[in-house]
Amino acid sequence: HTYDSASLAAGSLLSVVDDICSGEALHGVAVIRPPGHHAEYDRCMGFCFFNNVALAVRHAQESHGLKKIAVIDWDIHHGNGLQHIFEMDPNVLCLSIHRFDEGRYFPNSPDADTAFCGDGEGVGKTVNIPWNGRPIRDGDYLSVFLHVVLPILYEFRAELTIVAAGFDAARGDHLGGVGISMECFGHLTHLLVATSTLNNPVEAETERRRRGVILALEGGYNLTATAEGLSHCVATLLSDACLRLPSGLAPTDKGAATIRRVVEVQKNHWTSLFDYSPMACHLDQLTNTRLQAVTTSSITAATPTTQASTENHTGTEATVAATTNVATDVSFDSTSSASLFSPYFSLSTTTTTQAELSIPAAQEVVMAFEAPQPASPPPANSDADSNSQEFASSQPQQHPTTSATAATVSDLSMGAVPLSDTPQPVAGPSAERSTNRVDSGMLRQLVHFADAGIEDLGSFLGLNSSDPTPDRLFAVEPILWCPHLGQVTSASQWRPEVTHPCTRCENRHENWVCLTCYEVYCGRYAQGHMLEHHNTTQHSIVLSLADLSAWCYVCNSYIHNEVLLEAKQALHLAKFGVVMPT
Repeated sequence: HTYDSASLAAGSLLSVVDDICSGEALHGVAVIRPPGHHAEYDRCMGFCFFNNVALAVRHAQESHGLKKIAVIDWDIHHGNGLQHIFEMDPNVLCLSIHRFDEGRYFPNSPDADTAFCGDGEGVGKTVNIPWNGRPIRDGDYLSVFLHVVLPILYEFRAELTIVAAGFDAARGDHLGGVGISMECFGHLTHLLVATSTLNNPVEAETERRRRGVILALEGGYNLTATAEGLSHCVATLLSDACLRLPSGLAPTDKGAATIRRVVEVQKNHWTSLFDYSPMACHLDQLTNTRLQAVTTSSITAATPTTQASTENHTGTEATVAATTNVATDVSFDSTSSASLFSPYFSLSTTTTTQAELSIPAAQEVVMAFEAPQPASPPPANSDADSNSQEFASSQPQQHPTTSATAATVSDLSMGAVPLSDTPQPVAGPSAERSTNRVDSGMLRQLVHFADAGIEDLGSFLGLNSSDPTPDRLFAVEPILWCPHLGQVTSASQWRPEVTHPCTRCENRHENWVCLTCYEVYCGRYAQGHMLEHHNTTQHSIVLSLADLSAWCYVCNSYIHNEVLLEAKQALHLAKFGVVMPT
């Protein structure tokens, strides 16, 4: 039954593409087997027989006229088939995040490395993000999404995004051996949904339809992990809130090295990656110019700095990850010639204690500009010596640019020393430049978004200190009464036809019935005819033929009340053939 199963998998994904491109749905998920991203033009490979995603892309191009399509492959294995099929197509962006291990991990292809960017007219439209060695954590995936994937997607402006969604990178999948949390997949999906929304705005004056994200199931060898990871993705597509991830996430050493290499290669093809800075992207042009002008006058740009301290960082640009609580386990290692964000900085990670995790990165940046370090050539010694010096530089008493009584970042974070009590520079090259400092008030305005840590659940939910924490979180709870229930009429004569299309179009997937006149129209994520019906008749309460949920348009909320039970029971009996349990 291999051929039949593979044909069914490919055809199912094509059906999802049809629904999305025709406007019947906004997002789509294809739960299919067998997978397909390893299948080549002329042969099957790695449990893959037909390349499902490649067929879906060609179908969207040829049958629906889409011009630009993005394919995101986060399966732990490199999608060699996808890459080879689209490597010469300038209209398809093929981006793969996979385990590589210097070519030792399946499918062992040298084309999976960062250096391969496409061929012919498709040069630059292939982006490989290969992880070399473990561990690989949530921080690596979130960092590469924020600093590589999203900027490229925004610049490419795809009309449709298809995800080759393998879950063999999930925690518990021993074949993948990586350990990404299930919740992280929901956050990655959320980022892609936001990108597709901005790339495809609704334009009322044209016939262009908004298209979202399609997930096509690929690898996954632990059924429990695969099911849970996919569930988080589907919940995100249904607009549920993503579960909160731990604060202080940061890329690992090897993950940061991969991101540096990818940016170094891809900045030749994408202007959004050239001289990219996570902090500068949040600033307006005037503020960014002022910041760069002051810091350039304070620091010699001809040579990189030699110090790498978790207490004090300097450079032409200060970079801050825009997370809710950014801890100091991300530091800048200036001993490396390759740089992620600027020619003078490179990203690395350090091991921090529990106390250090509470230090906001914003205050580190303020300290860095208040006490600039001298610029000098890097030492020509071994890696071991560099590591020893880096460890020594993290000790406050050995800091070359502050006196023994200077305030540390820890002091600032605990409120022991006011910000105006800045460290005094010692005699040396940096003393001459210490007068050109960034105004601390201005800098705090620039980086305030990074100092937003919330530690207790009550504050996170916006509750007062005296309010009890709710037993159930991140769920939609219907209201139990609304003043429009009087519009609901008797359903005794209603004979539900759950398979009938919308009264005004052929949609059969997201239909609602008006509980006043019992006419059936499609929902707002299809053609929106039920919303038009409400605007015309002022009939407020409707019932979903899909999941039996009731909605009030005026109250803008789901509702559950005994007045609705008669209609729900009739629909339940027609849909499932059994009486609805009470």
